[in-house]
Amino acid sequence: VSKQSSDLLHLFRRELLVVNENFRLAGAELARSVLGWIGGATPGSLQSLSKPTGVLMAPLQSASQC
Repeated sequence: VSKQSSDLLHLFRRELLVVNENFRLAGAELARSVLGWIGGATPGSLQSLSKPTGVLMAPLQSASQC
């Protein structure tokens, strides 16, 4: 499993499960955490976890293609 910022990794490593990274969401979460830290929020309240929107998988090969 790997995360990527563009749709290229699965072209070179077809055996990987690839999750695309959302840089806009990552930047927004980082900004929220930094501003919260400056504002005195507790570190535990600044954590977040985002659900990936999709996983790219290579098509399965038949036994004759292996």
